[in-house]
Amino acid sequence: MDFKPSQRRFGLLLLAGSVAVAMLLFSGGSSAVFGDPTSSAGPAEPNVVVTGSYNCTVSEQLFIQPPSSDPLTFREITDSISMTATGGVLSQPPTPRSPGGSQIIGPGGVFASPPLTSGIGTGHSFDDGTIEDCIRFAESMAAVAHGLDCVTSDVRHRPRIFQTESANLSFVCEGPVSTEVHSIGELSRAVLALKPQPAN
Repeated sequence: MDFKPSQRRFGLLLLAGSVAVAMLLFSGGSSAVFGDPTSSAGPAEPNVVVTGSYNCTVSEQLFIQPPSSDPLTFREITDSISMTATGGVLSQPPTPRSPGGSQIIGPGGVFASPPLTSGIGTGHSFDDGTIEDCIRFAESMAAVAHGLDCVTSDVRHRPRIFQTESANLSFVCEGPVSTEVHSIGELSRAVLALKPQPAN
C-alpha cells in the first residue's frame, strides 16, 4: 500500500507522541514499580512533648515517746518527679483489614499508637534534712533538665506553712520519641541520685 506524504507525516507525529507519553508514564511510575530510594527509610520518627514537675518537701512531726513527757521532733524530706507525655503517634495511611476485621501489618508497617504514657515518675525520702537540701535538689534537677535541652521554670521556694516547707519547679521537653524516652530516664535517675547534706 502506498502512503501519501501527509499520511507519513501524521504517522510519524503519532509515533513520536506515543513515545513521549510512554516515557512520561514510565518516569512517573518508576518509583512505585521499583521503589523510591529516598523514601525507603519509612516515616520519620514522630515528636513527643514531655511536661513535668519536681517537688521537694521538708516536714516535721512532733511525737511523745514514753516514759518521757517531752515532745520529740521527727523531720523528713520527701521528693518526687512526675511527667506526662503527649504526641508520638505515627502518621501512616490505613492498612487493609483481614476478612475477620483485624488490621493487617504489611512489610515495614506498624500500628499507629503513642509509645509513651501519662503518670511517669519516681521519688524517694530521707530522715532529717533541711529546706536548703530541697532547694539544692531542685536546682540540681533544673541543671539536668537544661542539659537535656528542656525548658524549666525558676525554682520556687514555698515558705513554711504549719509543719511543711517546699521547693519546686516545672519543665517542658520536646523532641523525637527515642530522645525523650532517654530524657525521662535521665531525669528519673537524677532524682534517685540526690542525697541530703550530712548533719553537722
